[in-house]
Amino acid sequence: MSNLAVNVYDVITNQQTNIDNIASSEYPAAGLTLTRSSSLAITTAGTQVTWQVETRNYGYTWATTDITIPTSGYYAIHVTIATVLNTPVAIRLLYGSVNSQVSYNPVPTNTSNGYMHSAKFGAYFNTGNTFTIAVTPGANTTINVNGETSAAPSPFLHVVQLTGSIE
Repeated sequence: MSNLAVNVYDVITNQQTNIDNIASSEYPAAGLTLTRSSSLAITTAGTQVTWQVETRNYGYTWATTDITIPTSGYYAIHVTIATVLNTPVAIRLLYGSVNSQVSYNPVPTNTSNGYMHSAKFGAYFNTGNTFTIAVTPGANTTINVNGETSAAPSPFLHVVQLTGSIE
């Protein structure tokens, strides 16, 4: 092989290594972003958010309301919704079996404009755990569908693995 061919091969190999290194530092071990393509009526009895559109997925499985954790570790979860009515909304993360669900963040969110609501959760999950997001408004209303670049993006669920399991 000529020196030119060897040099070109080395450049290509090094570029791929650099791309792989950037990807491993820019992307989490597991990351997921979900949204909806249509509005969702939510009631004071409580509603589990059904997700319809996946915009990013690194390692997760999900189906309508249920998100399955791919690997044990600490996770950061962020939910953003915009409602039609100006009303408080409780956003809860539920996980476990139906009869023994654990609920996080049961306090209603009140924002300055009353239409935008968000919640953040941090939790340790084991491989295969599932969770859902449930919302309970102060009055029956509807979750708007707005793109990520709008002033009121809605609804969005972002899940990122922070670390792997600590042995």
